[in-house]
Amino acid sequence: DGGHSSIQNPSITSHKSSSPIYIKVQVNQTPQHAIIDTGSAVTIIHQQLLKKIHHKKFIYKRKIHASASCTSVNIIGEIHLEIKIQGHRTWIIADVATNLVTDLLLGTDWITQNSVIIDSPQQRIILVNKCHQVIAYTPFVEPPDIRFPVFLIDQITLSPYSEQCIDVVVPSLFGNVNNVMF
Repeated sequence: DGGHSSIQNPSITSHKSSSPIYIKVQVNQTPQHAIIDTGSAVTIIHQQLLKKIHHKKFIYKRKIHASASCTSVNIIGEIHLEIKIQGHRTWIIADVATNLVTDLLLGTDWITQNSVIIDSPQQRIILVNKCHQVIAYTPFVEPPDIRFPVFLIDQITLSPYSEQCIDVVVPSLFGNVNNVMF
């Protein structure tokens, strides 16, 4: 009819900010939030989570990965994990990190090995078998709240409606961090 296609079929854009995909899983029988990370080649578990869950033989193997933000992720070893999605068992050998920004990151090794489909419109991930039949799915979930105490280095008095940059200390689970964004 000669009309402009963008008027007839407008594209749908989401106003929600881009954020990691979180799902609920069981890692070695322990309920846990995990990030599905298509930008990570490997699955990584934080050493602190590993201390809290039942696990078998830990293999010491030091290496360093570069994160997307160009920081180093310090790897101290590998561990065999069972990741359960809605009762369906999967397994992966995960790197163990001392300074990961989350407890569990499921990388493309796990995604590929388990034929995971990331269904963004339906806000879920789907696991399919070799015949492309759905064997499990789980919805995206909101990320868990992460809270850190913030301590002033020096006392300060602010006038009403004023702004001022101040120095603070934020204890970190991730080692020495010089910059923190709020």
